[in-house]
Amino acid sequence: MSTIGKLFGRSPFSQIQLHMEQVNKCIGKMSEALDAVKAGNFESLDRLSSEVSELEHEADQIKADIRERLLKRFFMPIGLPISTTHTLVGAVLGVGLARGINALNLKTMRNIVAGWAITIPAGAILCMIFYFILKLIFIDSGWAVGG
Repeated sequence: MSTIGKLFGRSPFSQIQLHMEQVNKCIGKMSEALDAVKAGNFESLDRLSSEVSELEHEADQIKADIRERLLKRFFMPIGLPISTTHTLVGAVLGVGLARGINALNLKTMRNIVAGWAITIPAGAILCMIFYFILKLIFIDSGWAVGG
């Protein structure tokens, strides 16, 4: 595969088409479920609702796979770390901003930003604490590991 091909990787369109087919199956089952309601056939409605739920779950998995691949494909080759959670929150924020600042819950946004700011230093501090505890137990106490 060429360098440009490696940058962009596999086309997402086959996955998008697979998602559309899955959604189409779900719509077909929903049509059957509505027909069952109209006919008063509630026994088959239970079965159909389970099938719709399973089809929706499979479609959601395909959609999550598409999202994850697109993120990795565009950001990892240039060395940027990625977090799907941060990206999804950013996407929701972008939609809210497109609707106007009043569409955003600023208190929630403040909490999210504070969480982002706290996560990295808190993770570093916890790693340091665990490192020193394990160092005291295994190295400084003379309790040799593996020998």
